[in-house]
Amino acid sequence: MWRAWVLPALLCAGCASATSVRFPQDIAASFAKQPMRYLETPELELYYPADAQSDAMRIAGRLTHCLETLRQLPLSQTPRPRLLLYLTSANFNNAYVQPMFLGNPQQMVVPLHETDELFNLLIAPGAEIGDVTCHEAVHYVQLQQVEGLWWWVNHFGGEILSPNIFTESWFLEGLAVHYEGRLDKDVGRPWNPIWRGLFPSGVASRGGKLNPGYLQPDQRDTTPFGGNYLVGEQFVDYLATTYGEQKLWELVDREANSPAPQLAVAVQFMRVYGKTLGGLFKEFSEHLEKEGLQRPRPPNQRVLVDDLGFYARMTAAPDGTLAVIFAPRDRPVELGLYGPDDHEIYRVSLAPLLPERPFITTSPTAISGLCFSSDGKRLYFVVQDVALDGDDESKLVELDAASGEPLRTWRWLEGMGGGLMPDGKSYVFTHLEKDVANLVAIDLESGKRRALTFFTTHQSLGVSAISPSGKRIVFPKWMGQGFDLFVLEDGVERAVTHDQHFNQSPRFLDEDHVVLLRDVDGRAQASIVDLASGAVSQATDAPFTAFDPAPRPGGRLAFVNRDAWSWTLDEVPLDAQTPATIPEPVPPANLEAASSEVQVVRDEPYHATDHLLAPTYHLPLVVLGSASPTSITAGIEVAGSDRLGFHNYDLQASYGYPGGLISFAGDYVNMQLAPWQLGISASRLEDSEHTIEYDLDLGISRTFWTTPVTLDVPFIRRESAGFTGDLVGPRLTVLLAPVTGSVYGGTQRGFSLNLSGQGFPRGLGNDFDFADVRSALRIWLPQPIPRASLSVLGVARALPGAPETLLTVGGLQPAGLIFQSSNTGADGLQGVILPTQVSFNEPLRGYEDFTLHGNAVLIGGADFHVPLVIDYGWASFFYILPSFFVREVDLDAFGRLAQLDGPVPGTHRVVGAQLSLQTRIGSLYAPVLYVQFANRFDDGLGPLTFFGLSL
Repeated sequence: MWRAWVLPALLCAGCASATSVRFPQDIAASFAKQPMRYLETPELELYYPADAQSDAMRIAGRLTHCLETLRQLPLSQTPRPRLLLYLTSANFNNAYVQPMFLGNPQQMVVPLHETDELFNLLIAPGAEIGDVTCHEAVHYVQLQQVEGLWWWVNHFGGEILSPNIFTESWFLEGLAVHYEGRLDKDVGRPWNPIWRGLFPSGVASRGGKLNPGYLQPDQRDTTPFGGNYLVGEQFVDYLATTYGEQKLWELVDREANSPAPQLAVAVQFMRVYGKTLGGLFKEFSEHLEKEGLQRPRPPNQRVLVDDLGFYARMTAAPDGTLAVIFAPRDRPVELGLYGPDDHEIYRVSLAPLLPERPFITTSPTAISGLCFSSDGKRLYFVVQDVALDGDDESKLVELDAASGEPLRTWRWLEGMGGGLMPDGKSYVFTHLEKDVANLVAIDLESGKRRALTFFTTHQSLGVSAISPSGKRIVFPKWMGQGFDLFVLEDGVERAVTHDQHFNQSPRFLDEDHVVLLRDVDGRAQASIVDLASGAVSQATDAPFTAFDPAPRPGGRLAFVNRDAWSWTLDEVPLDAQTPATIPEPVPPANLEAASSEVQVVRDEPYHATDHLLAPTYHLPLVVLGSASPTSITAGIEVAGSDRLGFHNYDLQASYGYPGGLISFAGDYVNMQLAPWQLGISASRLEDSEHTIEYDLDLGISRTFWTTPVTLDVPFIRRESAGFTGDLVGPRLTVLLAPVTGSVYGGTQRGFSLNLSGQGFPRGLGNDFDFADVRSALRIWLPQPIPRASLSVLGVARALPGAPETLLTVGGLQPAGLIFQSSNTGADGLQGVILPTQVSFNEPLRGYEDFTLHGNAVLIGGADFHVPLVIDYGWASFFYILPSFFVREVDLDAFGRLAQLDGPVPGTHRVVGAQLSLQTRIGSLYAPVLYVQFANRFDDGLGPLTFFGLSL
């Protein structure tokens, strides 16, 4: 038995890792397309677009303030490195901190603005990225807590590991959400009335009884908000309130000092709190049960549609027809149309799947500005769609309301939705450019755009609404700590409210009144606002939160209502629940409040050599007994990149004794042409049999929308006692997969087409001319069973010009195989000896134990999949190990028919079934326990049964 030790004491399986690219394609492309600058302060290293200096300074001021506050919280006050921040112009509607891990430096990445309305409604207004960085700063400060053994590992080996990544996602995100609203500004999710209604609604539906599985991001009740965020925040709040805030950071400190952080998280909780993690969560659940969070619907609130899934957007036509885009948990996203009398007209899948599809993204979480045309014949919305380079692209979509079919699209709005002008000629949306938001009208015929507001400095706006006459436009405007409602008339804007309340999602009742969302006792409720006086009256008393209020004829108000972990479509009479009052005015707040002065140490253009020659990974490797009980292999791996990830390299070398076995490998990836990725890799591998393989690979790749394309040219040579040969040839692979599905059922509609081809011409050094061409098509067919999926597939593969036995079919054992009932081997034909890095193998389900030989094959088949959702978890496994979550049991039935061409042509048929259990241990491992039975009808083979455990 061999052991692999990376000194000092980092477990490793060998030194054959590939070069990783620092940033996703869209972010790398944003860095490559424009000049970048480097800003250094005593607290920060900030890389930003050269034309966004004012944005960078503003964000740095807020982040510095939050960072200075947060650095006082950990038990250890050991000085930490500067925070590494990347500010990108990519419209990727996210923000994250990447922990240090195996050579990737710890870094924060944030955009210049956010154009996703869900982000704006729940987390922060679109241009308030400084507040977003404060959430991420909590992660950064926690993950920088590294002491003891791991401090020494990182000191000598590079940026290897932060032990605090093993506190699990619920603690990481719960802690960050807890603090994002407690850093000297009342902002973020802890203060948001929609967010504050989500958790109590779900808990009330369970009588306060939760299992620890609700802390997991895999818990699909909490989709799309994430159990790690939604429940994690509440649990961290409970721990801070009940046991004190300092114990949270005592836990962080203990994890920072733990030599085995992944295995000891539950132990650390016992040491800090004197109770098991499971016991603490049980206390939390009992606390929720005692709170009695149940709230009944008021008598005047009736349900129109009882399940809209995990999220929905809704609007009403002038005649009262309702359009709802919603996400069932067991079916793909649907568009539903409901008549003025509430009857269902249709439900259709929203996703277009054929090539030239007008939009890709269909989730209602990415949709804003849903509205009808004045005649009710057209529907419009803005979707945060997938752009050519993987970025988010704000796209205006027009649908035929009678059928739900897409008609037209308008691209690159760079913002959120709004509304259609009554004449139907233009659409008004909220446009963001860097940190400035404005209202812009786009002409639907010419595509020309016209600014309606003219803000030139830092400003955030919400989604607008247009009056029936088209003479008035109302919009929320961020005032420093909340939104006020403004009206734009004759080019002049006027404040309607002055209280910096929530004041979001306005829609006109008539020319003089709007209905919008406001915070009422911590819950979002629809309220009526008089545009002349600013008087406000409450219109709904939804138990937990109201959303997307839409007036209907006859004095009715429809809205999306939070119910349990889902949403319903409800309606109330449009009568004021409270008398109209004028809210107490609040003076406008300083938009740059709670910011620190930025002390600039350096501010200069970015240089591609920045940190390039300072490897972030440089660890020695020792392997004992890899070839024999007395053998030893020693080596080293060095990896690094420049700060913007334009140049990425990984170098490895090893020496084996006895035998003097020399192996080395090197990889280099260039992202200067991003989104194109250029790479070269080379290696020389020698084994104990003195077989030597040389490999050189030159490649270029990128993803077009969601379609990856790779072109590379491998040069491979094998030198051994029984065989010496070369393989050289260009290879092209393309994967097209327009699919849609649900959180319970996975992929349920659409198709995937995989095309690949490689040529091996004699002129490049091959022993003979041949090629390898493959196409694989899978189609998911609609079927009536919820959550289930039925797909058919066809595979064609041929090696024209190759030896008759070069192609192998089947004979690939599944990952983690533990037991196999039979092992019949091959069909008796002599295979061709190939380099270990080359395979001309085509999988055949049910033939995992048996290899067929030929030079061409056609495979047809079908798969029927039914998931049995469990979504249950435990806070720790056997009290001391990481959390354990059971996701689902999958039932699969399959059939295959293969027609092989070669020296022994024939038909090979199989039917079978598989049962698998999907689980998760901690935040990093997703074990799958499986058992499969296959009945073969040909080749003299009996039934095959195997089971295993894959990670």
